[in-house]
Amino acid sequence: MHEPDAFLGAMHPTPQYGFIGEIAGRKIALGLNETRTISLFCFQVGGKSYTSAASW
Repeated sequence: MHEPDAFLGAMHPTPQYGFIGEIAGRKIALGLNETRTISLFCFQVGGKSYTSAASW
């Protein structure tokens, strides 16, 4: 599997990570070696449940 080009929540690549997207052909990952809190804010019927279920 291709290593991510950028990590969110980490200064360096981590052994545990999850891909969260791609932009301009670069794969973006979230470092999962530490505890993370992610918040989704949107208006009612804005797709928050769909987004969180599709992501995980």
